Amino acid sequence: MKTAHKLLLLLSIFCSSILPKEFDLTPKNTVLISDLDEVLIEKSLFLGGVAQLRHLTGEYTKDTDGKRETLRNKQGNSIGGLTFHLLYHGMRKPYLTPHVGWMIKTLEKSRCFIDGTEKIYRYLKDKKGYTIVYATNKDRISYDIAAQALGDKFTSLAGTVFVAHPGSSPQVIAQLHIFADLLTTPASYKELLHKTLTVQPTAHILHAPGKKPDREYYEYVEENLGPDKNMIFIDDKPSNIRGFDALQTTSSAQRIGIIFQNPQQLAQEFVNLGILSEIEDAALLEDIRYPGIWGKIKLAGKKLMAKLTPAAA
Repeated sequence: MKTAHKLLLLLSIFCSSILPKEFDLTPKNTVLISDLDEVLIEKSLFLGGVAQLRHLTGEYTKDTDGKRETLRNKQGNSIGGLTFHLLYHGMRKPYLTPHVGWMIKTLEKSRCFIDGTEKIYRYLKDKKGYTIVYATNKDRISYDIAAQALGDKFTSLAGTVFVAHPGSSPQVIAQLHIFADLLTTPASYKELLHKTLTVQPTAHILHAPGKKPDREYYEYVEENLGPDKNMIFIDDKPSNIRGFDALQTTSSAQRIGIIFQNPQQLAQEFVNLGILSEIEDAALLEDIRYPGIWGKIKLAGKKLMAKLTPAAA
């Protein structure tokens, strides 16, 4: 029996020191990586009308999730990022050409926070000590405009930002160059294209190759954040989560993808992972689960009923 006990003890020590602990996620060993559009920020009502630009050409195709549309030129080459989308539309539709820069600024400046998500991330950063990272398919120009419009509340949240820039095929960029070189092309278009193609990464904002869900995008993120770190990736597109999850096959650290639906669901996912606690973080969870005035009224009624129920029994 003594020998058996010793073997069990050795096996326990081996498992705890060698095998990964599935839910040992702490601020020191874990990075939270978030998409932006429809996860942390969303379109205003104004954007709904402008989004009908996709009907200007017949070159949009549904992505693998059937959730969003991908723009390609006639040769089938992909076009990524709002800036490149509108530069392409401006090249195809002369009446749009002088207004491309204005349209990009108007669209990105119209974005607003998804309040519950911002509260969760702010709490995890300021109260828990987690590192928040942005990983978006926005191009650099559109990201900079959105960041400037949203201000310090947005930029102070993430320590590192990964943008998909240029995120478009060389063939598409060559087309835009040819159009910009024409004498009839407005100066504003030429200047915007030049700025878009010459903007440089910074220590804080990195230009990832490819775009989600390309593996090279995620490998670039992993390499720059540290392969030994556990990583939790939040995105609203299942295909982007599948692309991230594929990193687990070559990583000894954890790679956990969360398909974002709403702040309430996201908070529960963090509870399930042990990052948030029903007891220690009860105030935050109540705020997220019962948002707004009506939510607070509903919560007050629920607490009142909880107090009355034992008395009635």
